[in-house]
Formats: sequence, structure tokens, C-alpha cells
Amino acid sequence: MDARRCSPDREGNPDLAGEPPRHLALGHPVHTRCYAPSDTTGLPFRHAARVTVPRIEIERKFLVSSTPADLDRHPSTAIEQGYLAVADDGTEVRIRRRDDDATLTVKGSGGRSRVEEELEIAGERFERLWPLTAGRRIEKRRYEIPDGGATIELDVYGGDLHGLVVAEVEFDSEEDADAFSAPEWLGREITDDARYKNQSLARDGAPPRP
Repeated sequence: MDARRCSPDREGNPDLAGEPPRHLALGHPVHTRCYAPSDTTGLPFRHAARVTVPRIEIERKFLVSSTPADLDRHPSTAIEQGYLAVADDGTEVRIRRRDDDATLTVKGSGGRSRVEEELEIAGERFERLWPLTAGRRIEKRRYEIPDGGATIELDVYGGDLHGLVVAEVEFDSEEDADAFSAPEWLGREITDDARYKNQSLARDGAPPRP
């Protein structure tokens, strides 16, 4: 393969000298001048360099003491979830199998708002990674319950967490999260209670009931 030596085209982009260019900050194309070992003409070609905005998960969480009477009529899926790594600041790497779909997810630290990146993985890869999550696992059934323009995700935990029921609601913006009026059955809000984060439940078990 014909290796090329590349450098920014400073003639076409005078602000590339010194501080990081505004092209990168704004996601605009940056011209790059490349040279093949046998080519000294330095003919430029376009190379698009863009900054990707991370996905932010905005979520409120509630402790449910009494589930809706019609719970079984709502769609649900079985979830197996294990943690490959959890940092001291709460940043985590987890794998999840939801029915037949498997994902690997990285979440940043935080409470109501967190950076989240999720990748689909093959079932075989999930099986290879699953043993690495020993001692840091949860299992639950998630019900999706519509509530106005939002969807309440009701998690009924099994295994060592049997009896625990938690509801999560995701939002597109902080304003939407502030405006959400929770139905009475959702119970006490636990968004900022680190004991009810799934990573804590997987490692430490359920907190004592209030």
C-alpha cells in the first residue's frame, strides 16, 4: 500500500497554526495536504475532521411500592446485566442481554444526567464477556408503560434482588425532566440515591427498606 505523509493545509486553513482550529470545534471540514513518498507535488485533498457530540442520558428514577393492577397487559422484556468495570467516580462499563439483543454500554459518572455510549454486540461475544461480571450482576423484567408523552420503564427485579421494583423515565432535555409530573403510584424519587444505581445493586444488593 502506498503510505502517505499528511499535514494540515495551512494555506487553505490559516487558523490551523497555534491553538486548536475552530474547524474542529465547529465540526467543519479541514483541508489536509498529503504527500506520497514518490510524490513531491503535495496536491491537496479534502479530509473531513469532525467532533462527535456525546449522547447524554437524562433520567429520573422512582422506588415503587405498589405496581399497577394492569401491569401484565404492558409489553415487557427480560434483562440480564453485568458490570465489567466500575470506577471510583461511578463511570461504568456493562454488558446487557435484553431478550435476544446484546449490548455493551459505557456510562459516565453523574446523577440525573450522564454521558452514555452503547454498542450492539453479538450474542457469542456477550457469552465470552459474561464470566467477567461474576459478583456484579442483576436480572429483571422491564415493563414499558406509556404516560402522556413519556414512557415509564418499570423494572421488577429477580434473583437476590427479588421484591425490589424501580421505575425509570428518560427525557430529551432537562426542561422535560423538570416538567414531568409523576403519577402517584411511582412513589419516592431516588434519582440521586447512589444505592439504587444498578451498578450498586449489582455489587451491594438492595438497600434496607425505609
